[in-house]
Amino acid sequence: MNELLSDSFDLRLAARLRALRQARGWSLDRLADLSGVSRATLSRLETGEVSGTASVLNRLCAAHGLT
Repeated sequence: MNELLSDSFDLRLAARLRALRQARGWSLDRLADLSGVSRATLSRLETGEVSGTASVLNRLCAAHGLT
């Protein structure tokens, strides 16, 4: 995949993850507790610093009740 497209995807995913958490009124700590994903990783995902693995994204979907 083109690096520009990859960066764009990562930033859109980061914004979506942040929006989902904020819509529920959850702190990063709360989502970390619910998902089993560390607070540091969640923060880095939400800022687009890292891309989530399928396993991490699956845990976040489960915490949010999404498929």
